[in-house]
Amino acid sequence: MRPDLERMLRESRAVVPDPPERGLARTTAAVLARAERAARRRRGGLAAGAAASLLLAVSVAAIAAERAPHAPRAEPLTQVVDRTLLCETSLTRGVPGVRVFAMPRDPAFRVGARVLVESGQGRDATSVAVAEPSPSRDGVDARGFAHYTHASCRPVPRRVAAGARPRVPLAAAGLASRPLEWEQWHSCELRGPVLVRVRVVYARPTRWVRWTSPNPQAVPSAMRAVGPLREAYVAVRTQRGDAPVAFATVGRAGERLFLARRCWAS
Repeated sequence: MRPDLERMLRESRAVVPDPPERGLARTTAAVLARAERAARRRRGGLAAGAAASLLLAVSVAAIAAERAPHAPRAEPLTQVVDRTLLCETSLTRGVPGVRVFAMPRDPAFRVGARVLVESGQGRDATSVAVAEPSPSRDGVDARGFAHYTHASCRPVPRRVAAGARPRVPLAAAGLASRPLEWEQWHSCELRGPVLVRVRVVYARPTRWVRWTSPNPQAVPSAMRAVGPLREAYVAVRTQRGDAPVAFATVGRAGERLFLARRCWAS
């Protein structure tokens, strides 16, 4: 490569560092190759330098544009949220698996019913929840919401090959009924990821949006669909073995909780 091209390449790297992504590396190499070929074709030294400088500037702009974060596509508005998630699990208070919490509505304290499935602790925790509006509380709780941690739970695509999409029925088959109690957690011992299906019917349209906790050091960011819940369902199954773990409902669907034998009050 000519010395003037090498110099311009070094200067460009001071502005835009070499990207680790293979796609960006290929883009950089292709543009610089075109610049050198253009310089060789144009025998005039000044014209060669100008052509190389122009193409090199274009390459820097292209790299910067590709490195810039792309805005996520907005979720559509809907009154029915139905999403199946593949969620990681880890140790929770020394037990591998998930913990399930289902709390009944308390009109006296103006607190709505809620269901929470979690694994792990702190910023690495997995959390999936639904909650009725709680007028006695501030912020999101007052309006109700569905919620999942986007770092540890990823949506299962709807459009997959026939028979490949895991089926998570909203049913209590194979599970035992348990009462909904205040501040009562249930530990379910298992290993490996779990499938969690969340279906919520809202009183008015809403959409999934990125949510960050006021205490980001303790609670991971998540996706939330905020709005007044009419009815909600949460079902949990193991990915390995396809065994039911938990099923819970709140709202017009009734306040119900069903758990597998592997779960106990903790």
